[in-house]
Amino acid sequence: MLHLYLPRDLYGMLESGDDAIDAGLVYTGGIDDPLIRGIGTAIADELLYGQPSQASSLMVDSLSTAVAARLVERYARAGSTLAMAASCRGGTLDRRRLSRVLEFIDTHADSDVSLDAIAAEACLSRYHFVRAFKRSTGLTPLAYVNNVRLDRAKRLLRDTRHTVDDIAATLNYSSASNFSRMFKRAVGQTPGNYRNARR
Repeated sequence: MLHLYLPRDLYGMLESGDDAIDAGLVYTGGIDDPLIRGIGTAIADELLYGQPSQASSLMVDSLSTAVAARLVERYARAGSTLAMAASCRGGTLDRRRLSRVLEFIDTHADSDVSLDAIAAEACLSRYHFVRAFKRSTGLTPLAYVNNVRLDRAKRLLRDTRHTVDDIAATLNYSSASNFSRMFKRAVGQTPGNYRNARR
């Protein structure tokens, strides 16, 4: 059994006013929602077994937002302000906001940047930002940040002056082994094999 406790501010992103949360969500004990179970398990695994890093913080933020969105989408009382807000089809980020966000990510991808900080660049709540960003780029913010970091890793691996340990530290991975595992999962090769294939 998995118990998830989400902060009220996750729901506040959908609607202002404290009573909107109480008026909109219906408590149902013992929910067995496969999506929430999968996301909750991923959060628990990251918190229990993951190494603290910028990527893990961003991942937990993103997954928590996804759980809140799913709860509102599936379990908000019909006609409540939360249900209506969840059903609204928001647009994409305008060109200026998207440019500002992408520049911010490019500048801060190697540091401990939070989803809230990225969303603030677009002047949107975390919830609305994630949806608009995905509609604009086709990727979640986490996937986009990971792609930026992987592109930098590839560039640094082609320059043989940098060791894999140095690259992991430069890109703010918690360890060289964590970097290698994530790199192999995304690219299909270890960093060392990637480097050797490009010599």
